[in-house]
Amino acid sequence: MKKNGASRIYPTFNEKKQSGNFFDFGKTASVGLVKFALDGKAYEIFFTKKRANRLSVIHCEDGAVKWEQRPALFRLSGRTDGDKEPLMRIGPNGDCVRIVVITGKPGLITGLDDGIFRSAGNFDERFVNVMSEARFKEL
Repeated sequence: MKKNGASRIYPTFNEKKQSGNFFDFGKTASVGLVKFALDGKAYEIFFTKKRANRLSVIHCEDGAVKWEQRPALFRLSGRTDGDKEPLMRIGPNGDCVRIVVITGKPGLITGLDDGIFRSAGNFDERFVNVMSEARFKEL
């Protein structure tokens, strides 16, 4: 996974984000965007503003990334599933590499490697790559 200069993606992303050089879609939006070029290749990194935990499930389906937060006290709430909140609808772009980073460590990411979305293990520049922050730090 560290071929073609890919080992510098996370440090470059972190530097741009810390310097405030990112696009915020507004206070109600749940994602931010960092754009940069590295070794002649353009990157668009979308990152979630809220932090995922073990009860968070990310669904990649129908060209959209959706967030489901399962209840911590499911016996008191009377249900085990949470509501699916759409984060973004995104497609691959031939001009740049698109990566969706889930901040934190979600319990599960579903729908990867079965359509337009790819996992960190099958990183492909022609698709939308979705991964947790811990996996993204390895790039």
